[in-house]
Amino acid sequence: MYIINMMNDMMPTIEETASLDILAQIEHEEWERGNEQRERWEGLEAIHGPFLKPDEAALVCRMAAHVAKVTA
Repeated sequence: MYIINMMNDMMPTIEETASLDILAQIEHEEWERGNEQRERWEGLEAIHGPFLKPDEAALVCRMAAHVAKVTA
């Protein structure tokens, strides 16, 4: 266990190895994936009607934002 922890301490993190350009590219790709997901959802709702009531949708958005904040 001690050896594993010591090795993990020596491993560089993404913040230590990624340049600002790479971090910006990662953030942009995450933003694009979010847009694609929203577009797919809108297409499905256009065909099938709303899946969630407005208050349920707001709750899902708040929870997603909270999870993103906690895991960032």
